[in-house]
Amino acid sequence: MKKAGFNPRTLFAASEPGAWYDPSDMSTLFQDSAGTVPVTAAEQPVGRILDKSGRGNHASQATSTKRPVLSARVNLLTKTEAFGDAVWDKAGITVGTAPTDGGSTTAPDGTSTARLYTVSAGTFVRRELAFPSGLQGSAKVYVRAGLVSPATAVRITTNNTLNWSTGFSTKAALTREWQLVTHSGVLQTGSALVFLMFGAVDANGANDADCVGSIELWHPSLVPADQASLPYQRVNTATDYDADPAKFPAYLRFDGVDDALQTGNIDFTSTDKMTVWAGVRKNSDAATGTVLELSASKNANNGVFALFAPLGVGAPDISWYSKGTKEMLASSPSESAPVTRVITGIGNISGDISSIRLNGAIVNPQTVDQGTGNFGNYPLYIGARAGTSLYFNGSLYSLIVRGAQSSLSQIEATEAYIKQKMRLS
Repeated sequence: MKKAGFNPRTLFAASEPGAWYDPSDMSTLFQDSAGTVPVTAAEQPVGRILDKSGRGNHASQATSTKRPVLSARVNLLTKTEAFGDAVWDKAGITVGTAPTDGGSTTAPDGTSTARLYTVSAGTFVRRELAFPSGLQGSAKVYVRAGLVSPATAVRITTNNTLNWSTGFSTKAALTREWQLVTHSGVLQTGSALVFLMFGAVDANGANDADCVGSIELWHPSLVPADQASLPYQRVNTATDYDADPAKFPAYLRFDGVDDALQTGNIDFTSTDKMTVWAGVRKNSDAATGTVLELSASKNANNGVFALFAPLGVGAPDISWYSKGTKEMLASSPSESAPVTRVITGIGNISGDISSIRLNGAIVNPQTVDQGTGNFGNYPLYIGARAGTSLYFNGSLYSLIVRGAQSSLSQIEATEAYIKQKMRLS
């Protein structure tokens, strides 16, 4: 008999107060705040997300323009099956669809979706894309030599300087057999990605003659490095892409401008202990980002908790607050955006414990006096302080809030569950 997997609903088996939000479960998502218009596809707004804990603490956004968007986009490229489209900058490159006459080539899956590039000296193919500063990317493409005047090699890179002589590119020898070529590196903000490099000039002014000739291409992909294990994702436009939930993790995309959700009051007054789990991608450190906060402000209220990514302008951190009558902060030393993490925040007012775990590792635990009292009876704000400021710029894959002390086994099982949901490599 197959062993059943972990279900976060068990965290609430003893009627613990809290909430569980799962963007991958489309049956819990609605486009309107009243919950009358279901979300049926990626790139639709989410005005209401149901609480799966059984506590009934649903989160919503009444203003249509301030709703996060359900997304499953991973591949940063567009027109991935249209090499002839103008978005591909083809300097000196002739694009065809057959080795001999411009008709279609046969791709690895037997379809006629591969394309032929005829390359001359000093030419290249690139994409003009903007990336979050510091993003580690993995560029991948299937390639083989063409039939007529074939190139003997191909280069791909994540660098925009056409500098392949100093380790900025990956070179692969070509045959008539299809192969997957991968190159990883830091993507340059607001600059060109030289995705495929053919006979391009290096820093010393030299051409790579091996890359001149005919090359067949299929399924280009550019993804964040921590999602490199995901399969190829077809992307036509920003809203037209393969969002198959069996292959790509779903998340709520918060724009960092005005997106937010909130619940009604959640009564945590019976406990002074709290555990919060969140699957988060932080896209920017340019401004304070409120992932979640109990009450309109931790500064003005007692018995609260909060998670920020980041805590302040230019602060490369992820920070957790737990507060009785005194607040205690636990922060990561450095988690520069963009970064994806499974986060666990642990608060214990009477035990003077405030601890944050990132991807299963304890980071900078604190044992400073938190004062007295239990947690309060306030709304939970997601994506912004009080729904009006300190907006989070990033993605939320999962959020579980449990008003109780959690055992190490419960903590680890929940972290593993969220990591699997996010398909982190």
